[in-house]
Amino acid sequence: MEPGLLEFASAPVNRGLVVAAGHLVIGSGIRASKILCSGAVLASLPGAEVLPLAKEQENQTTGGYASWQSRMQVPLTRTTKLVPMRIVVLVSGTGSNLQSVIDAVADGSLKNVEIAAVGADKHGTYGVERSAAAGIDTFVVNFKDYDDRAEWNHALTEKCLSYTPDYVVSSGFMRIVGEEFINAFDGTYINTHPALLPSFPGAHGVRDAMAYGVKVTGCTVHIADAGVDTGPILRQEAVVIEDDDTEESLHERIKVVERRLLIATLADLAGK
Repeated sequence: MEPGLLEFASAPVNRGLVVAAGHLVIGSGIRASKILCSGAVLASLPGAEVLPLAKEQENQTTGGYASWQSRMQVPLTRTTKLVPMRIVVLVSGTGSNLQSVIDAVADGSLKNVEIAAVGADKHGTYGVERSAAAGIDTFVVNFKDYDDRAEWNHALTEKCLSYTPDYVVSSGFMRIVGEEFINAFDGTYINTHPALLPSFPGAHGVRDAMAYGVKVTGCTVHIADAGVDTGPILRQEAVVIEDDDTEESLHERIKVVERRLLIATLADLAGK
């Protein structure tokens, strides 16, 4: 271990409270496997607010060191604020799921979440338009502006990283991201899928479930990885397939569940 460094489980510290060398780090967008034990260097971490702790406060946090896993909230002063969980949302269309998140943040039902930006892979998406109307920062990394997928993927990765998000959310984002993006947001790229994974992955989850003849399908919120609709499952909910369902009617009912599950998942993550 390098001098002045404290190892925390070799995992990204996305948010929460970590005590190191008598300093409280309120993390937001901190992607590192090591927390620096120097208060001066701690302050240089992107998105980190560093507060010196009185000795009695330091001792309250499990012996002076709170691991990233515990995400402990430490009583400090009335002026201390928990940094909101920052998300970047990616869209390719109307952004109906996104609107539900915007509304939940605005009305306070989704607490401690900040939509840092909304981005799209093409110009003219209503998802970007509705976000701009709501006062949210927006961007477009237009797929057609790049010579190949690798260049576009790099540009998208860099743009998303510039907002130092805790999580990136795919909300009807129809482009497959590459290895660079997945590595940059390892464990923090959230996707929704209109089926009960691992069943019926891919672009036609609703159609495939109906064609197979299952009586129950549903929705999954999961962490996306390099596979096709693989990665750890965060939440799932079943939806019964009715005898008179069409692909369109079933998909609309799944979307209602999808919006609710996405908000519940974000609330869970923001509370950790």
